[in-house]
Amino acid sequence: MLVKFAIEPDAIDDSGKASAHIKRLEKQWAYCGILAFPPFEDRSSIHTKVASLQQGPSKSWTTLWEQVIKSRKNTNAYRWLSMNEKANFSWEKILTCDDLGRHSDKFEVAIVKESRAELLGIPDGEGKYCGDVEGIRLSEIDMSEKFKRAEVLGKGHIEIDTSVDALWKERFQSLAQHSKDVVIVDQHALVHDDNIAGLCRFLKYLDRDSNGCNVTIYSAPRKLRQDRKETVSDRRENIKKELKDMVAYLNASGINNIDVRLRGQKGFSVYAHDRHIRFDNNIFKIGRGMDVFNFGVVKRRTDFTHILDHAVSDSKEYDLGKKAHKIADFAISIGMPTP
Repeated sequence: MLVKFAIEPDAIDDSGKASAHIKRLEKQWAYCGILAFPPFEDRSSIHTKVASLQQGPSKSWTTLWEQVIKSRKNTNAYRWLSMNEKANFSWEKILTCDDLGRHSDKFEVAIVKESRAELLGIPDGEGKYCGDVEGIRLSEIDMSEKFKRAEVLGKGHIEIDTSVDALWKERFQSLAQHSKDVVIVDQHALVHDDNIAGLCRFLKYLDRDSNGCNVTIYSAPRKLRQDRKETVSDRRENIKKELKDMVAYLNASGINNIDVRLRGQKGFSVYAHDRHIRFDNNIFKIGRGMDVFNFGVVKRRTDFTHILDHAVSDSKEYDLGKKAHKIADFAISIGMPTP
């Protein structure tokens, strides 16, 4: 889902129109991008270019670059990474399409300055593929096929018989690699054995691909097992054991901790009827929730929407966490097994 892109500092010109292009890139970046920096590039070179624009950059862009330059840390809204120190990358060495194509392991989209676009034979009004790398001008970022593909994936449906492995790889894997907080809101995730299987498979993928994240799960408890004369207290201990047994199978060390907050069905009816998964600030509304991951292929067609609506997800999670506590069963924190 994330598109790894690099931008040549001189691609940001002072034509007076670059501010509008920057704002469009900023939108793409927040929604589905991750910026790749050359290993020794001074980050302030891009900041200086943006700050010198005639119309001035947006406030959020300026704040972003100050954070990147000073702390060299990702923000939740804008992701970036440095290329490997041995990457041997320099914009000045990109003289032909073959030169650019050799760096497909570092980025998928290269935003280049006008003179380099001419060297690479990039036509006006569109991008050009150099091997697996799409070269494009900043002024035509809206035409990028890679970014448009990511936008298409964020809308519509997940079709029946879609491979769950392919679904994870195409829509979630890159976000899992670069997110620190993952939240699952699905009232049915722990209600039936099939749903638990879906949750378990999702967590296995996440544990394998994450570079260290904390997981919070909001779900409803299953019904009391009358055949076993299970009490509310018994259910709490039994569910806790079931969760710990499930977590014991996660041994890739990608997940740091799992918080499980069980709320009564009424809490979901009032505060969060829809199901979603949140990777930092990226929210995925999934009609069937964890049910999508129950088997090796998707059994039922389901709605799927990728949004950046922080207020909606934050409100739902806050309401479930605070307002629904009076009808809550319990909340537990599960430490991950030591490898």
